[in-house]
Amino acid sequence: MGKCCCLVFIAILALVIAGVSIGVPLANKAKAKANDSEQSAADNVCQATSYPATCAQTLASGNYTADSKGVTRYSLQSAETGVNSTLSSILRLNRTNPNVTAALEVCDEVLELSKEQLEAAISVLGGSNSTATKKVMDDLKSWVSAAMELHTTCIDALLEVSPEDGKRIEQDSAHTQELLSNALAFINALATYGDKIQNWKLTGFSIPSGINISDLTGVEIPPVPGFRNRRLLSTTDSLPGWMDAQTKRHLLQAPTYDVVVAQDGSGDFKTIQEAVNAHKENSARLVIYIKSGTYNEQVTVPKTAKYLTFIGDGDKTIITGSRNVALMKGMTTFKSATLIVSGDGFIGRSFKVENTAGAEGHQAVAFRGTARLIAMYQVTFDSYQDTLYAHSFRQYYRDCTVYGTVDFIFGNAEASFQNCKIIAKRSTLLGQQNTYTAQGRTDPQMTTGFSFQNCVFDGTPELKANTTFYKTFLGRPWKAYSVCVLLKSEVLAHVDPSGWMPWNTTTFGLYTSYFAEYQSFGAGADTSKRVSWSHQITSASTAQTYQANNFVGASSWVPSYNLPLTTTL
Repeated sequence: MGKCCCLVFIAILALVIAGVSIGVPLANKAKAKANDSEQSAADNVCQATSYPATCAQTLASGNYTADSKGVTRYSLQSAETGVNSTLSSILRLNRTNPNVTAALEVCDEVLELSKEQLEAAISVLGGSNSTATKKVMDDLKSWVSAAMELHTTCIDALLEVSPEDGKRIEQDSAHTQELLSNALAFINALATYGDKIQNWKLTGFSIPSGINISDLTGVEIPPVPGFRNRRLLSTTDSLPGWMDAQTKRHLLQAPTYDVVVAQDGSGDFKTIQEAVNAHKENSARLVIYIKSGTYNEQVTVPKTAKYLTFIGDGDKTIITGSRNVALMKGMTTFKSATLIVSGDGFIGRSFKVENTAGAEGHQAVAFRGTARLIAMYQVTFDSYQDTLYAHSFRQYYRDCTVYGTVDFIFGNAEASFQNCKIIAKRSTLLGQQNTYTAQGRTDPQMTTGFSFQNCVFDGTPELKANTTFYKTFLGRPWKAYSVCVLLKSEVLAHVDPSGWMPWNTTTFGLYTSYFAEYQSFGAGADTSKRVSWSHQITSASTAQTYQANNFVGASSWVPSYNLPLTTTL
């Protein structure tokens, strides 16, 4: 090549090098600007959580799309990582201790189920056609609230049987609790404010500064009754999307029996558990008719047994057991139930379930529900302490009767009771106080709570004759953000005029919980003597927030079960 050509080539090369050297800082500046923008967005969305520092730390270390669904999905993924961390922590505990082993059985079950709820939420938000409709968001709120409760249940089980191990795991998993809370906060913000994350802010009320959530005392915080803005659903809404067509057709027909359980051998099975075990996974609804008789067995409907119906002969069909915490080594409240339902879409009709351990057995559950969309109709629940464990997810009780003494309707489900008789009994332990409810909401972002509409809060004749020694209260705060609301319910004279009582004489949860009544009536409904930290609802619109239509979305699924439903106050 000639000298001229070489000079031209050198000149061109110089220009290229110069262009690259100029382009690099420009690209870095653009990238830095984008990073600053994402960091600003992350800082903003973290203000929608109860734990903004944890939120900022989580988002700073992640790889996600900086939009509403991207940050929400990533927060759910981070929460799932946290649950896995808790699982790893419990694996290090001493499994040769029978008490620890009992609690770890609970942990293994509930933590896996917690992960499944988070994965389901991640899947919904990651779908190509995913839209934040009200139904979708209500489902996500319920699932992630349940995921939080399931994680808490593991810790509660450990604290119950091995306090030292329980406290250690509680400390180790505190970060996971915050991750779960923040993930739910993002879902609430997405539901409330939409895709514009710059508009997101904390819904409900925040944890007051300077107050330890494990011992909430002191500052009174005005509760926000029902921060969800949920429209009324009509009875013409479509059946739940998760049901297959065959199940929908089956439910809309008059009840027929697929399987008969009879102790005398005249049916298909002699025990209820055998009939449950015969139900194939992912099959259509199976209706099990349980003939009259006393079935002494612990019945477990596993999570794989979806769409089961139990129909009995009223109180002539009795499912009985006596598992309890006080008299049985290594027993947990969670595992003590006579009837355990973990399969979604369960319907129970016309039977009685009881735990006969008595007051001496302390926690002795008759029924525990840990599944989506449980409905119970004309079912009787009978025990002493902890009769009905409405553990998690959405549940509906209609025309049921519940007997018990201490905290005998408890748990952290979204549970609506309509036209039920809630009957306190006299304990065989002298002077033991009765509490109808002990609701367990642990976080202000949760959508959980108990709602009682047109129910009767009654007592047995033996109790009413001894109200001096056996006082009865509507409820107390089991956890820091308990929610329990009575709507047009009858409160009889044996109920203490103060209505509600503290948890173990402390101020725990009194000013962060929400205990309320709307138009209570009866001899025990004089509100002038109610405790100062309870509420009298005067607005019909506020009361409607806790009506079954709004509170558990009842009109979108209960009618498909062929069960009665009141849709107005």
